[in-house]
Amino acid sequence: MEPDKNRWKKRGLSVVPCRFAVHSGFFRFTVFVAIYHSDGSVVITHGGTEMGQGIDTKVTQVAAATLGVPMETVHVMSTNSLTSPNSTDTGGSVTSELNCQGVLECCKRLNERINPIRQEMGGAPKWTELINMCHRKGVDLSEKYM
Repeated sequence: MEPDKNRWKKRGLSVVPCRFAVHSGFFRFTVFVAIYHSDGSVVITHGGTEMGQGIDTKVTQVAAATLGVPMETVHVMSTNSLTSPNSTDTGGSVTSELNCQGVLECCKRLNERINPIRQEMGGAPKWTELINMCHRKGVDLSEKYM
């Protein structure tokens, strides 16, 4: 009889310690949201680096839902140091969430400025008409949050 080559089941367990310190006060990202009066497009720049984790998609969804516009209206520009200065490194699984929080705050503030004009126009005007009226009335259609 030939001896069994694998007489015993072999199983292994490996534990690799890994530490990545995440401090809530350490991460800061600057977000800038602008609405263009010519076509009503919403442009976002944020301090995160898109590297496949979906930051751009998530901030687009937050802006579209908060402002009540289609996602096709929202565009995300590349990060730059003019609109997003002093942002921290992307990492620690918090970048997407913190940039979404920044976009949410910017859009809430923009809505506070836009809503009085919306009410004057009857409550449900087309987005482009609403933004054009806001521009004519001197409403600031940009907001920054850190």
